[in-house]
Amino acid sequence: MLASPRLLRTLVLLTGSFAIACGNTDEPADDGGDSGSGDSGSASQGSATTASSTAGSMTGASATDGTTATDGTTASTTVGSDDSSGGGSDGSSDGGSDTGSAAACGDAVEIPYEVAFATYLGGGADWEHARDAAVLPDGSVVVVGGTASNDFPVTPGAADGSFGGGGGATGGHGDSDVFVAKFTSDGTLEWATYLGGPNYDRAYAVEVDGNGDVLVSGRAGPGFPVTGGVFQTEYLGNDSGFYGLQNGFIAKIAGDGGTVTWASYFSVGHLIRDFAIDDDGDIYAAMTYQPGAQGTAPWLGAAVANAYQPMRHDDSESGVAKISGDGTQVLWATWLGGTGAESGIASVRVDDQERPYVATFTDSTDLPTTGTGVTTSNAGGVDLYVARLSADGSALEMGAYIGGSGDEYFETHAIGLGAGDLFIGGGTASTDLPTTPGAHQPQYGGGAMDAFVARLTTEGTLVAATYYGGSGNEGPDGVSVTAAGEVLFTGETTSTDLPSTAGAYQPSFGGNRDAYAIRFGAELDAPRYASYFGGGAYDNGRGATLADDCTAVIVGAADGAGFPTTNAWQPAFAGGPDQWGNGDAFVVVLR
Repeated sequence: MLASPRLLRTLVLLTGSFAIACGNTDEPADDGGDSGSGDSGSASQGSATTASSTAGSMTGASATDGTTATDGTTASTTVGSDDSSGGGSDGSSDGGSDTGSAAACGDAVEIPYEVAFATYLGGGADWEHARDAAVLPDGSVVVVGGTASNDFPVTPGAADGSFGGGGGATGGHGDSDVFVAKFTSDGTLEWATYLGGPNYDRAYAVEVDGNGDVLVSGRAGPGFPVTGGVFQTEYLGNDSGFYGLQNGFIAKIAGDGGTVTWASYFSVGHLIRDFAIDDDGDIYAAMTYQPGAQGTAPWLGAAVANAYQPMRHDDSESGVAKISGDGTQVLWATWLGGTGAESGIASVRVDDQERPYVATFTDSTDLPTTGTGVTTSNAGGVDLYVARLSADGSALEMGAYIGGSGDEYFETHAIGLGAGDLFIGGGTASTDLPTTPGAHQPQYGGGAMDAFVARLTTEGTLVAATYYGGSGNEGPDGVSVTAAGEVLFTGETTSTDLPSTAGAYQPSFGGNRDAYAIRFGAELDAPRYASYFGGGAYDNGRGATLADDCTAVIVGAADGAGFPTTNAWQPAFAGGPDQWGNGDAFVVVLR
């Protein structure tokens, strides 16, 4: 059943979930923001591809405002100025990719992709879904997600060879472990491991650092296998309802999958949906707040001492924290919010000057903006908002809204940096989103939700924007941007009339819900590649990565047989109950 726009707003801001709107029901709305598809990214560091980050130059305005937190303290925020210009930076591993060049990917109006491999990935005992992927320089692919199967295909020598469960601190979704898997460039499973404790643990984002080590973030329950010497060893989460007791986590796994280098809880919220890493290997984690935490994070007070916004305005706030690459300390953190409610979902990328860009969605009308035109105010309801912070987190250098009179949202990975600009994408119920001349699709396609993507200057002014949607519903996820500004995203759709390009792997709708992949050039004018991916079951795209060499990856889940496979490591659906589109994970690599 589809929700009305007003109900959507309630779901978005109170729970962080827009799933019901687009038929994108990864799980019920009490997730605190979890359903749909997802991945994207950007980082200025580089080894694996998953994100993009090229910063332009800007001269910011200065301003100060004082607002009051719910405990009566004053939160003082300063909008700083910045005259520096940034250069391009290749991303490395974040589930949305960022690298790419016109020379590498070609200037063809349509990209003649072929599927290198398309495979299921899962056990027969229960469900899986994949949430993010990273492409390494040798063409291998790291995929992360969650599994409830005690027979997931882990490999000999894995860091964690056995499924957890049985902890008793879960909700209606039962037990789950993180999975991390690496495929060679030809689609052979090189290694796979569990990562988890006795309760509900699941990954949302992945990056690969310059040493080839794999960083993973997500949600975890009590008993998650944290290591000594990290910044937070104690579980300090809250009751997340359907998932039980939950806290954010971030972990680093050796590049061969055989050792957990370090693992830490990350308090404040009950998950880390997105993060980026810089050239030094330091981590920028999206920070959100949900009330009811079992304690105060020991690192928080010192981390916000010099913050742009040291105090929350209310119980619905976003933010970002910078964590040392060795996991021993939080270097700084700041909240980011207005007097309205910010979502429990946030996305982050970082440029080559170590300045993080943070996106959320909000009904606040008083967040600072620095651009001109339509991005300077909330257009109505829930709009997306993106900000750039200084490298030390002490000042806001750029801020912009993007939206129409209806509601906008995104699921997990929503932003990327490329061609000197910022790209942001998500879902919209607005029929008056500010599209631009020459846009691929200037008007709303129909149904309860369309996908959209917009390009902004790094000062926050709109450059280009387009809808992408048919007569049904689109749930977008996994925005990935190369340094040249090429854009890839995925999601799920019920539309039977989405446009496909001449070389599409699957030009027509497969049935029920299909995943899709859409690639645009930097001008957002005509699709360079567009295809369905799905059979007769519920198939949903959750993450996308676009690499410098033009390799495109989409990952997600299929809840039954019929997903189209090619050169598959696992050609057939292994089994597991239908769990809101979860069944087996899938991995598709196009070259």
